[in-house]
Amino acid sequence: MQQKSFVVPCEKPHIAHIEGYSVQDRLTRMATSSDIQLTRALLTGDEQAFNRFFDEQYPRLYRFVLARSSDPSLAEELAQTVLCIAIEKLPTYRGEAALSTWLFTICRNRMTDMARRGEIAPMVEPPYASFLESIADENAHPDQLVESQELAAKVQRVLDHLPPQYAQVLHLKYAKEHSMKQIAERMKTSAKAVESMLSRARQSFRQGFAEVQ
Repeated sequence: MQQKSFVVPCEKPHIAHIEGYSVQDRLTRMATSSDIQLTRALLTGDEQAFNRFFDEQYPRLYRFVLARSSDPSLAEELAQTVLCIAIEKLPTYRGEAALSTWLFTICRNRMTDMARRGEIAPMVEPPYASFLESIADENAHPDQLVESQELAAKVQRVLDHLPPQYAQVLHLKYAKEHSMKQIAERMKTSAKAVESMLSRARQSFRQGFAEVQ
């Protein structure tokens, strides 16, 4: 999926009217300095911060929904909806988790509610565990890997937090079993560039897998 800028009809948060609200109080436990800076700018109504927020988080949310629904239209709709919900709820974000993790929680809850009402099919966690755990542990033999919902969820959390192009190239290579040539055509780049990207993506995945709880 090609990343693009777009306009989402969301209202900016008006923090001046929130009783007892302190921007600094809300940001003292943010996960990263980048999250701190971005959230602080969003709460002041900075236009560039809104553009950055949507451009960075839309692809992550799109992939999050698509991986659990295989429905591109639903992924587009929910990604935009969740971003709007997040803007409305931004003053309640306390920073106990990374901003992207907070967004994924909103998205997951939204999908769960929609499935409960019969509007969409129940979420299905992608079966990433077996082939991506082998990337995380270079010494592991595929026959020794144990499939489990917990492991699959852990793998998916790592993918959700990778740069979108890394998550995409891993998905195409290991889930779709595409060749380098096919991946290059899909991502509109050269096979040599794909090889380099795949190497960096595997390394990022190993690091993330070792760190994720």
